[in-house]
Amino acid sequence: AAPNAPLFGRTAPGGVIQVITKTPDQDSEFALDLSYGNYQTISASAYASGGLAENAAASIAVFSTTQGKGWGRNVFTGSELNKRDEQAVRAKLALDLTDNLKVMLSGDYSTQTNDIGTNRTTYPGPGTLLGGPKVGGPFDGNYNFDPVAKNKQYGVSQEAILDLGGATLRSITAYRHYRWHNTYGQGVTPVPIIDVVRDEKNETFQQEFLLETKLGPAELTAGLFYLNAKASIDPISTASSATASINVARIARQEVDSYAAFGQTSLELVKGFTLTAGVRYSDETAVLNGKLVAIPGNALPAGTVLVQVTDKKIKANKITWRFAADYKLADRTLVYASASRGFKTGGFNI
Repeated sequence: AAPNAPLFGRTAPGGVIQVITKTPDQDSEFALDLSYGNYQTISASAYASGGLAENAAASIAVFSTTQGKGWGRNVFTGSELNKRDEQAVRAKLALDLTDNLKVMLSGDYSTQTNDIGTNRTTYPGPGTLLGGPKVGGPFDGNYNFDPVAKNKQYGVSQEAILDLGGATLRSITAYRHYRWHNTYGQGVTPVPIIDVVRDEKNETFQQEFLLETKLGPAELTAGLFYLNAKASIDPISTASSATASINVARIARQEVDSYAAFGQTSLELVKGFTLTAGVRYSDETAVLNGKLVAIPGNALPAGTVLVQVTDKKIKANKITWRFAADYKLADRTLVYASASRGFKTGGFNI
């Protein structure tokens, strides 16, 4: 879409890319894809959709890929490296509850075990500051344990559309949960110079109300938006047999509450030529709590709090705007010019 900050929020002053999955309907549909590739990679995906009742339709999509052989190996342990396994499922349920009320329920779940990108290696040459000389092939590693990168996420959402006659009221509710566990050797040697363990958790909840109507050649949109986002690390720890002060763990949690009210109008002056103006007011608060603690191997007793931050806040509010003109040259060709003001609260590096 063209730049549209009033409708899509503070992160979209330059435009957005929307990915909209297919809405199920009464027509039955099925698709299946199977493939086999390099490194004993087996992939499969399937999609099914159709009517459940006169006023209900559903769809489900599943995906799986399993890589049987890694691109490289850990020279020290002999284990294979650079492998991935992924599974995902997504489902939708479309309900026509009344003549003027439609509801869409969606849910998805995915899991991934993937050490690609987690492996540290060195360029060929005389050596590096931490890693020493290059050992093995271009995709091999040489460290005291095998890296791990696992994540899972799931989300649910609901969209309700109420036809009011001359206007449409839309309610969108969504929740998402994401968890990531990662371990790797920063030193790239069998000696534990810097070993890293990272556990992250993110949760978001959002609610949006949209009122859309048309007055003659003008299209009007007004809305309210709320977002609560929680991000935490528990912990990011670094362990070293070489430097005692590196043996620490960072534990932190950031929570953001964001409120916004917005409106936009588009007016088609002549066929194909449209002027748009929009305004948005945003109010956000970010709160950080965290600490840095000693772990075994540190010169201080394990559990000693080295640094602590309590209820550190960032508060911000802003009025942002957008003015634009666009002209539709053909069905698939649009030219536009716009000026917009964006807004980002900022945050904490946790």
